[in-house]
Amino acid sequence: METKLKNKQSLACLLLLGISLLPLLYIGRYNIMAADDFSMCKEMHHVVTEGGGIGGVFAYALSYVVKSYRTWIGCYSVSFLDVFNPGVFGEQFTWITPVIMAGSILAALYVTIRCIISCFYGKDVHRKECLEIWALLSFLVIQTVPSPSEAFFWYAGAIAYTTLHYLLFVFTALQIWSGKLTKTGNKVAYAIGTSLLALIVGGSQYTTGLLAVIGTVFLFVVVNRKIKWQQIIPGIFLMIGFGISMCSPGNSMRQSGTTGMAPVKAILLSFVQAAQYTKEWISPFFVVIVLFLLPVMGKVIRESKKKYRYAHPLIVWFFSFCLFAAGFAPSLYGVGNVDSGRIKNQLQSLFYLLIFFDIFYGLGWLARKTEEGEKEVYRDIHTVISVLGKYTAVLQGIFFVLVLLIFAGTPDKNTFSSVSALRSLANGEAKTYYTEAQERLADYKNPDVTVVEAEPFSVKPHVLYFTDIVEEGEPNYWINENIAAYYGKEKVILRKSQ
Repeated sequence: METKLKNKQSLACLLLLGISLLPLLYIGRYNIMAADDFSMCKEMHHVVTEGGGIGGVFAYALSYVVKSYRTWIGCYSVSFLDVFNPGVFGEQFTWITPVIMAGSILAALYVTIRCIISCFYGKDVHRKECLEIWALLSFLVIQTVPSPSEAFFWYAGAIAYTTLHYLLFVFTALQIWSGKLTKTGNKVAYAIGTSLLALIVGGSQYTTGLLAVIGTVFLFVVVNRKIKWQQIIPGIFLMIGFGISMCSPGNSMRQSGTTGMAPVKAILLSFVQAAQYTKEWISPFFVVIVLFLLPVMGKVIRESKKKYRYAHPLIVWFFSFCLFAAGFAPSLYGVGNVDSGRIKNQLQSLFYLLIFFDIFYGLGWLARKTEEGEKEVYRDIHTVISVLGKYTAVLQGIFFVLVLLIFAGTPDKNTFSSVSALRSLANGEAKTYYTEAQERLADYKNPDVTVVEAEPFSVKPHVLYFTDIVEEGEPNYWINENIAAYYGKEKVILRKSQ
């Protein structure tokens, strides 16, 4: 009976994740390119339309990396991937963007969770528990992302701040897991493959790169005192990649156009910001999902053949908070704020992962204390846990229903990504947005039209809309100029609002 309930529970979690993804993926048919998609891809667009072939496409991508490194930014991985926007190969392919972004989140979280649990709790057990944790954590991340348009639909921002950022989690998890490798051939293959991944992560956006470096240093110095050579080599390549990125001449040129904070002030304020966002992101929805998963995580710890002392939970939690705070520092130093939705997307994903691993550590510490039973309070806690354990299935059923009620019943329909997408599909907002974009596209592609005058969008679907062209003379007029260059027009003008 317990096995059947467990199977149904795992199936319910997977179904919840799968069904919730459908509106997000379906609304991708109405996705369009925006802003930096044009500025970063205008030359690539010409290469493709002129029949440059695979060789020409990759040659241009490499040349764009060199050009950006010298004149704009050192994040070479971002520069390389940015020009491979699916829309460059045809506007009808923009639906692929949310598939790539959602897929990268799902794959990265699964690898991360599987590696960590396999490393600390045994590789041959807990498959169902891994699936449940992965399904609900993925559901939480995807549905509560601060800016779904920047996380899934705006390619230029999403590839840098979603896909590459989640590769950081994969790299970190693989580094921890690789300490368990025993065969020399496996170690060599791992070192080569993960060194390539390290170079990619090192050339990511600076928040991602900095977090990767901090995490690697902590892993070398604190977590794995007997660090293995197959872990050291990728760590060195990560440092090399991040160093190359930081030494870019383009960084100073770009920073001259922004106003940031002094380093010390940025570091201090990052802790304040971390505390504020911790309060904001521990929502009722988050709490209910955690309550559902507590017995799952407890089962993993109880049945583990590896016994850890979990001796220093406060130290672990403090470092987790410091790591979370470190994610705010690059943006505060560079532009003086963390207002950008894509930055918040990154920080929230980091926050959720750290919190879940902190809960694992805290549960392990509590389990050891209750097993030892040295103090009466721990014996009392053990008694309470034993009583609650008899009703685990019922309690989890209640929490699962609460998750569904909060998800479907929240008054603000933009709170959760898929609910917002479903709303835009149901009321025709997404279709109207796409239809108006296609009317513009017809003018963009009309060789007889040299100056395109476009009406403002009458609707702005929450999950799809990022930004738009502006009136001439406004600060973001560069968007108009790059769309004009992309399609070979003299001007792209937004008609003034009446």
